[in-house]
Amino acid sequence: MKRSIQISMAGAAASLALFAGPVAADELMVNPNRVAGGPPDMPDTHTIVQGDTLFDLSMLYLEDAYLWPRLWSYNPQITNPHWIYPGDTLFLRPEAVASVAQVAAEKAVAKFQQNVGKFYPMAGFWTGSELQELGKIKYARTGRELLQPEDEVYLDFVDPDQVVVGQEYAINRVVNRIVDDATDELIAVEYEVVGRIAVRQRHEDTPLITGVISQLWNVIGRGDILFVNQPQLLLVEPKTNTVDYEAEIIGTSSNRAILHEQDYIFVNAGWDDGIRPGNRLAIWDRQDEAEQIQSSITGNFDYETVRDELPWQRYGEAMVVYATATYATAVIHRAGDHEIGAGMRVTFRNGY
Repeated sequence: MKRSIQISMAGAAASLALFAGPVAADELMVNPNRVAGGPPDMPDTHTIVQGDTLFDLSMLYLEDAYLWPRLWSYNPQITNPHWIYPGDTLFLRPEAVASVAQVAAEKAVAKFQQNVGKFYPMAGFWTGSELQELGKIKYARTGRELLQPEDEVYLDFVDPDQVVVGQEYAINRVVNRIVDDATDELIAVEYEVVGRIAVRQRHEDTPLITGVISQLWNVIGRGDILFVNQPQLLLVEPKTNTVDYEAEIIGTSSNRAILHEQDYIFVNAGWDDGIRPGNRLAIWDRQDEAEQIQSSITGNFDYETVRDELPWQRYGEAMVVYATATYATAVIHRAGDHEIGAGMRVTFRNGY
């Protein structure tokens, strides 16, 4: 079930915990790296990669993990030491530190570049109820079963009197309907966006109306349903999250079991939950693949009991490109070497 959360990275928090045990004798010796900027051969900067923490990087570069506040002090652009992100630059020496003004200027440029936005194909979406069907493709002039752009088709509308020449309609295909097992109540409908049709001509001798396929994203055929037109290409600009929220990947736009960067996912959080296009979400999972394989082969133990003991690990990041009342479509932006799939946990962090 979805629930409101305050995100906490247990691993990072543990890394920042102060040492409370007895101090060994060698800990009292002066480490030259504690008073200098670092070893002579240490680089000026480090590019953050997945899994980095200030605690670990202090051990790597300053040879003392508990000097992480020093690294933090060299990096005024880091507002919270728990949150450093792959691709960011970490300054390792005081003389390499960018001024606050310079950092602010760089962030302003980056924000300007981000706000130009990117175009994404609509691909698909989930809704909490059936969309109203306005008509369907009944016939076509071509002898091909599969239609393509510029093909003329004959449209059968529920209310042809409301149709205007030049008007466009979306072609969506129902992929799946989810019902509550206990009540048989419809919970969700999954739609695939396959194209768009423009009305070309009305006829006096038939209620059918001629249309032309103006855009195609997937196969279109006779019998496909028409809906209120919506953008097929979405211009999405990054937008700061305004809620802390936890949800789940409930489906994908691909038949493949495993997804990666640029693939689409659907999550059970939407507009009513405070989710907006441009919001970013983190993708989490906890796995021990060897234990999972062993469980499936031998059947000697339940892998889920093992999984419940494992810590959550961040597997990737995605950005919302479209949202209905209760569901959202997102594109995976970062996955590293991780495989993304349905059932994984996702989180939205307020202010991110």
